[in-house]
Amino acid sequence: MAQHGENRRKGECDSNSTNEWVQKEGERLFIIDVDCGVDDALALMMLFAAPRARVLAVTCTFGNTSLQQVCSNVLRVLAICKQTEVPVYGGAEASLLGDVISATHFFGLDGLGDVAVVPGQEPPPSQDQLQQEPAALALIRLAKQWPGKINLVAVGPLTNLALAVSLDSSFPSLLRSVYIMGGNMEGRGNDSVSAEFNFFADPEAAFAVLNQYSCPLHIASLEFCSSQVLPWDFFETCFACGSEKATFVQRIMEFCSTVSKSELNMGWAPCDCFAVAAATEPGFIEASEEVAASVELAGHLTRAQMVVDWKGRWPNKRKIRLFTRCDVTLLKKLLTNMMR
Repeated sequence: MAQHGENRRKGECDSNSTNEWVQKEGERLFIIDVDCGVDDALALMMLFAAPRARVLAVTCTFGNTSLQQVCSNVLRVLAICKQTEVPVYGGAEASLLGDVISATHFFGLDGLGDVAVVPGQEPPPSQDQLQQEPAALALIRLAKQWPGKINLVAVGPLTNLALAVSLDSSFPSLLRSVYIMGGNMEGRGNDSVSAEFNFFADPEAAFAVLNQYSCPLHIASLEFCSSQVLPWDFFETCFACGSEKATFVQRIMEFCSTVSKSELNMGWAPCDCFAVAAATEPGFIEASEEVAASVELAGHLTRAQMVVDWKGRWPNKRKIRLFTRCDVTLLKKLLTNMMR
């Protein structure tokens, strides 16, 4: 778990401030766990734009870039979204085994396309939002404050979630649900031959979540997201409105869109947004499968691959929900609306 330096200050939103308000009728509570690269930034923006969604906290983990940079990126996105009261918690700096990988080849060294903050063009990030409490402890505390109420969206390596259940085995039972972007259904990898990046970054953490979490688990896998790609002309139209948010996204997307167009030869797949859309819009997922699944830890060629029991050969193992089809028209609407 991360050790935080003197530059992390304890703001007024730390401790028990979430108890100072009463949950409104129809309001849904969220925590989002991110390794804030470009895709996470879009997911954060979508979540903050969702009606009736209240974000209690943003927890940070290593992944697309270093933990310190992830925290800085989150503060930058929160400033753009005018969400200056949401507390941010730093968490895992490395996997449970101490390994560290990154996606800087795709998202840039800083995870946001290596685009510097331009004074006057972006609001300054507020360091007061960065808390001293480690992410795993914050997750446990908030879940106990709001038992059965919190929807946890996890769009990075699952290390913070694994640490939370290792510290308090009752933690998953206190959550309403968990929505994950990660894993794969067909053994098609993007960081290894057979594994998806978030699970590959910490296979033991992914194994712990799939096997120890008792609350409903919903997964937007790599294949699911890749099968729902959007055309690049929609991207150009969506972010051409000239708003502060749209200009920000255009700038941070330039690096990864160039890589995607030249190397992957596919459309635009804002993967983390699929998990947020599923968590906030009940009609977004049009088809899914209830299946048992786990994560391979020992395979020489298949380590970190999510293994899905399509034939029902694990009858006593709990089921998770794997998304297989979504409303792409609704996704486009959500992406367009969040730029306002």
